[in-house]
Amino acid sequence: MIIGLTNQKGGAGKTTVAGHLAYWLSQRGTVIVVDADAQQSSTNWMKDLKLPCKTMIDPDDLFDELPTLAEQYAAVVVDGPGSLSETTKAILSRCDLALVPCKPAGLDMHSTSKTVRILRQARELRVGCRM
Repeated sequence: MIIGLTNQKGGAGKTTVAGHLAYWLSQRGTVIVVDADAQQSSTNWMKDLKLPCKTMIDPDDLFDELPTLAEQYAAVVVDGPGSLSETTKAILSRCDLALVPCKPAGLDMHSTSKTVRILRQARELRVGCRM
């Protein structure tokens, strides 16, 4: 299973959720964290937790390699960047579950709606149906 954490905004909690989720999943099976954020906060944190982590920022690499990692691990947790970049689109096009952390504030909800739109488009392409 590929779990993607994305949001247009930085500081939404993507890395925090990714780290805690990865640790929890590691108690139940094999897990790898893919750090797709240029800040590489997950990479540093996973070293402390002694969990496997791979830094992968290039959208083409993400698109190509996430399915391979999903065959090798029970779970792949992808910590995305705080943007609606091609990297985010690659994550959303490959993930089985997308988590979009946000705060209950007007600006956060507005930016989250853009992320949900991209998620809807990715689902439409993968499943061939409209939501």
